[in-house]
Amino acid sequence: MTEEKNSRQNKPCGIYRTSIAMPGKEENVPAGRLVYYHSHSEQGPPIVLMPSKNTNNKWAFHTRGFLVTSEAFSDGLQPLPREGFYVLRANLSVGEGFLPERSLVQLGYNPKGEPILFPGKREGNSIEFPLRGAGFKADTIFKELDPVQFLLQGQAESKKEQGPSSGPQTLH
Repeated sequence: MTEEKNSRQNKPCGIYRTSIAMPGKEENVPAGRLVYYHSHSEQGPPIVLMPSKNTNNKWAFHTRGFLVTSEAFSDGLQPLPREGFYVLRANLSVGEGFLPERSLVQLGYNPKGEPILFPGKREGNSIEFPLRGAGFKADTIFKELDPVQFLLQGQAESKKEQGPSSGPQTLH
């Protein structure tokens, strides 16, 4: 196995933003796009999947993707924090207002991989997140977020049945 192949396959699976277009597939995988990277595929090499649909501020990705054969493309993938729930570390200016420190927010992305925060709002006995949020161009917003992990009723029991080593399921 070559050193180039090792560097591509050691990158963790997850969501990324492309910094350069994929060589030979520039129209399909352009620079500045959100992708899901898998360090393996049925063919062997890593693969990137393009976003297909956004539901409740979370992307689903196409099941068919593009093999990563370029080390420069792989090295240029910019890792992004997981979509999910976070609390703010400090007050955050948003438009003409602000979100106070410790506000619960949902982190999502637009198709360009730019972060969007959706502030949680209590509605009766539920917490709801709007379908439109506040967009940010800079990745500096990530340092203002602390991930939130919690269990929902019924999740711990289903994981317990799978065996002791599986651990609790968390939402991100």
